[in-house]
Amino acid sequence: MDAFRHLNRWVAVALGVLGGMLTPAAPARAQVLIDPVVVEVGPRQRTVAITVTLSAKAAAPVLLQSQALSWEQAADGSPRLQPTQDLVIAPPIAELKPGESQVFRVALRGPRREPGELAYRLVLEDTYRQPAATAGQGVSFRMRYDLPVLVAPAEPVRNDARWEACAADAAQACVRIDNRGNKRVSLHALTIEGAAWTVPVAAPGVVLAGARREWRIPVPGGASPAPLRVSGSLRSGEAFRADLSSR
Repeated sequence: MDAFRHLNRWVAVALGVLGGMLTPAAPARAQVLIDPVVVEVGPRQRTVAITVTLSAKAAAPVLLQSQALSWEQAADGSPRLQPTQDLVIAPPIAELKPGESQVFRVALRGPRREPGELAYRLVLEDTYRQPAATAGQGVSFRMRYDLPVLVAPAEPVRNDARWEACAADAAQACVRIDNRGNKRVSLHALTIEGAAWTVPVAAPGVVLAGARREWRIPVPGGASPAPLRVSGSLRSGEAFRADLSSR
């Protein structure tokens, strides 16, 4: 299971747009069921289907507009997203009334740009305008649902994750994973160890194919910040351990 799969398929709260900034939404006016919440396209699949259902108890319709984004990662794991034409999404926009469902189909447009796993995000944003009679009542939130889309490698899966120490400020330790494989690495647990300290990393997350990820952590005063080893487990259950002392 991937790190993504903690997502609850019943999405009652997403993101609200308030004053031009993304903020956690108040209890949403709509309950939306999305299946699947992680969109995986097999190496021989042409399309994959996503079913979106609006609860019969919803207070108003939703008008979902889709957008495809390419997904890369910064060194700290934060997403770098850019609009892309790599994916075809049909329909591009759909209105759902309470109790209705809509199937969105996602496919690659043309030949793939590289043989390794491709990572995208599919954004479904509710652009429904409330009636004028209720528009001034309370705060209006715009729902936005962000789904990972992962296209499987076109070649046999090759796992090649390499750990190393990296430069950091004084009193900080830094470790880096370099995912040279052709598929994402989904970390379940990660612990960094020094000569006189051990620090577990909360929610280490996912490292995309071809990406590097760094963790910078404070170490106890007076202790050597040099990391000596990392250990942990993957979402698949596989344990790992890497000695960094000779790197």
